[in-house]
Amino acid sequence: TIFDDNLIPDVTIGDATVRKGGNGTHTPVVFPVVLSYPVNQAITIPFSTADDSATAAEGDYNSTSGTLVLAAGQTTAFITVTVNGDTIPEGNEDFKVNLGTPTAGVTTAATLARATATGFIVDTDKLPTLNIGDAITDKPANGSVNVVFPVLLSNPTTIPVTFDFTTMDGTDVAGTNYVATSGTLTIPVGAVSA
Repeated sequence: TIFDDNLIPDVTIGDATVRKGGNGTHTPVVFPVVLSYPVNQAITIPFSTADDSATAAEGDYNSTSGTLVLAAGQTTAFITVTVNGDTIPEGNEDFKVNLGTPTAGVTTAATLARATATGFIVDTDKLPTLNIGDAITDKPANGSVNVVFPVLLSNPTTIPVTFDFTTMDGTDVAGTNYVATSGTLTIPVGAVSA
């Protein structure tokens, strides 16, 4: 009987970054899995994805799980996850890939030095622009009238857009010709005006 007194190798998974494409695109993001040194037997490693700010349920990426196999003598393999594109500005997002216990048959074959990687999705969609329009009203003979200014967002977003506003004197003076106004306005998800 020959007893193997060598230390078992370490397994490390690396992070990966991908730029999100447009509608209908499916971009692979590839995570490297590295064994610290080769061994003379195949090693199997279960893996699965997990949501973070990016979620599979919302279609940001395709939930993936399976078993990665490092053949005898092999030190590097790859896990591929598909990222789905759209044209909605969401900001940068991320998700995780988790490794399970590496085994050779029924025996633990390696130590997980780094068991979780982050997949970074870089949002390339153009951020919307915010514009305010002019407003014209007739001055009432007595009393007051509201002046309504349209605020327009160039395209809808998946998060509310909130901004502050305030009036400033022009030829009219606050307190004499108009009532100074300030506050916060929110354009809700999917809307483009307020």
